[in-house]
Amino acid sequence: MPKFAVYYVPRQTDRLYRAGSAILGYDLRRRGAPRIPADLSALVRSRDPDWARCACDYGLHMIIGHSWEADRRQVPQIEQMTKAIWRVFPRDTRFILIRKGRSAVRFWGQRREIVVMEFTPNSSLIILHTLVTAFFTAATQEPFRFKPHFTLLNPYQGSRRSTFVRGLSRAVEDVRRIEIASICLVVRWSEGQPWEIYREYGR
Repeated sequence: MPKFAVYYVPRQTDRLYRAGSAILGYDLRRRGAPRIPADLSALVRSRDPDWARCACDYGLHMIIGHSWEADRRQVPQIEQMTKAIWRVFPRDTRFILIRKGRSAVRFWGQRREIVVMEFTPNSSLIILHTLVTAFFTAATQEPFRFKPHFTLLNPYQGSRRSTFVRGLSRAVEDVRRIEIASICLVVRWSEGQPWEIYREYGR
């Protein structure tokens, strides 16, 4: 059965998106191999592809509404509801992310194998997450703690002080504040397939 979710996906031209897609090895917007920026080619060559094994098929994204299963026949209703939730907010509403801490990347997981960029959301973004969760996943899943982040690697097996991690940190160091201008309804049609953007809703 297909799975759906609501993501924030940075613009194709954003530094974070280009760097993150290159490291993950999958471009969610292009539905295929990413274009590697020239200044990141050495960094990408130095990474072990297995370090992104559990994250690659999702592409670079931030979860607003966690995934849920739905029949294909429900797609029109899912589209309508996603659009309706987005339009609840006035056009001048600002959805802001501020990077947490001084370090560009953080390590999550019991073995610190998940490399992420973590952000603090403003109140509007918290409300958006709450609405999406209430309409799509609250009745079917355990409560999902909203910790806005972008996964860059999973499972990372190298040193936290390696040359690779320093290079990755430099690649995204300037990303400190993000203003979200659109959300994406994403879908994975069947197990084992990569996720793809089904619809994008902008301001």
